[in-house]
Amino acid sequence: MDRLLTTDSKPAVWSVPREGPPPPDQPARDRIASDLDVSLLVEAGAGSGKTTALLERMVALLATGSAEAAEIAAVTFTRKAAAELRERFQIALEEGLRRSREADDEAVADRLDKALREIERGFIGTIHAFCARLLRERPIAAGLDPAFRELVGPEAEEHRRRFWHKWVEQRGAAEDEALPALERLGLSPYDLYQAFATLDDNRDVEFPAEEVERPDAAPVRAALEELLDRAEPLIPTREPADGWDRLQRKLRSLLYARRMPDWHDDVRFFDELAVIVGYSGYEMVQKRWGAQKTAQAAAKALCDEVVAFGAEGGIAERTLSRWYAHRYP
Repeated sequence: MDRLLTTDSKPAVWSVPREGPPPPDQPARDRIASDLDVSLLVEAGAGSGKTTALLERMVALLATGSAEAAEIAAVTFTRKAAAELRERFQIALEEGLRRSREADDEAVADRLDKALREIERGFIGTIHAFCARLLRERPIAAGLDPAFRELVGPEAEEHRRRFWHKWVEQRGAAEDEALPALERLGLSPYDLYQAFATLDDNRDVEFPAEEVERPDAAPVRAALEELLDRAEPLIPTREPADGWDRLQRKLRSLLYARRMPDWHDDVRFFDELAVIVGYSGYEMVQKRWGAQKTAQAAAKALCDEVVAFGAEGGIAERTLSRWYAHRYP
C-alpha cells in the first residue's frame, strides 16, 4: 500500500510502500516522516521498521527542501548495514523522483533529482567513518597528520598489541613498583592484556575497581588439610582395576600439592583450592574404595564433606572469592 504523507506547511512526501493494513503505531511512524523541524528519538525492537522509517525521513527532508544532500548524515554500527542503507536510500530517491514526476509535482521532482546527483555529498556509514571524515575536514585543528588513516580489523589489533608490549617494556625499564606487586599475585603483565583490550573497546564505560584487602588463607588451608588428613588413609594404596574415580583423582592431586614446598604460598594454594570450590560432579564409585562396607560408607561421607567444603557460601568459596577480588580488582 503506497502512502502520501502531507502536512499543512509542506508538500506531499513519498514514503516506502507497505503491504497489508497499517500497524497500530502508524501515527508515530507518520510523524517520523512529516515532523521534520524537531529531533526525534525512536526506540523499537529488531525488525520493527526503524531503517524504513529512517529512509522515509531522509527522503522527506530532501523532498520538502528541509535539507540538502550534503546535510544528510546516517550513522550505522557496521559497514554491511551502511552499504545496505546506502543502496536502499538511492532506490528510494529514484522511486520518489519517478512518482513525483507522474504526479506532475515539479518542485519535489527537482529537489529529488538534485539530491540524486549530489547523493555522494551526504554521509552514510559507521560512526568511525563519520568521525574520520570530520577529522579529515579539519586535521590541523585536531592536531593530526592530514594523511592519517583509520586502522581496522587485524591491523588495529596488531597495533594495540604492539602498544601494550611497548608499554610493559617501558614500565619494566622504569622499575615500576606495580610489576613486583603483580608478581606477588602470581600474575604477569601480559596476563592483563585481555582486560586492557576490553577497556580499550569500551572507553565510554566506567569500570569501578575497588581495592580489596588480601584474605587470610590460614583458616581455609587448615580446614582443607584436616579434610585431606581424613581422606589419605581411605584412598587405596594401589590404583583400582577400573582406575581412580573422580573424587580420588581430586584428592590425590591435592595431597601431592600439599607435599610441595610452595603449598604455603598463597598464589599456589588458591590455585589448588579452585579445583574443588563449586565442583560437585565427583561420581564416586564405592567399590573402588575397597571391599569393606565400612570403607565404602566412610568414602561416601568423605565425598559429601568435600562437596560441602567447596559449596557456595562456605569458607572455601568465600575466601577464594575475596582472593580473586584482591587479585583482580
